[in-house]
Amino acid sequence: MQCMGENPYQAPAAANDRQPMRWFFLSFYALAIVWGLRNVEYGRPSALDVLTPVAEATCLAWWALSDARQRGRPIPFNVRAWFFLLAFIVVPGYVISSRGWRGIVWVALNAFAWYALCLFTMLLGRYVAFGSA
Repeated sequence: MQCMGENPYQAPAAANDRQPMRWFFLSFYALAIVWGLRNVEYGRPSALDVLTPVAEATCLAWWALSDARQRGRPIPFNVRAWFFLLAFIVVPGYVISSRGWRGIVWVALNAFAWYALCLFTMLLGRYVAFGSA
């Protein structure tokens, strides 16, 4: 049971270690750059067509499980596989449910930034590879 002054959407005071968050952002946005570079020549098949989404799902699932543990509400073992298999649905749902309306903003902001970085990388790569023609 929670006390009157506690905010259920705020991390516990002992959970101020931001190391998992830093690694998540580094890998999350590095994968956006990799995906953008892969799409410079999107007509050719590539191993990155499979590896990048798997790495992205792994990154999202790893972060969500780490965040839940850090917040003092670890995710049950029998549910963890769904965080990997359906990461693009389950992880945003976790973020929204654990942070309330701030979670919606956080998911939308990071999704927009990821796609913008991916698009910028792809367009820059196409310009370097093929010129302005």
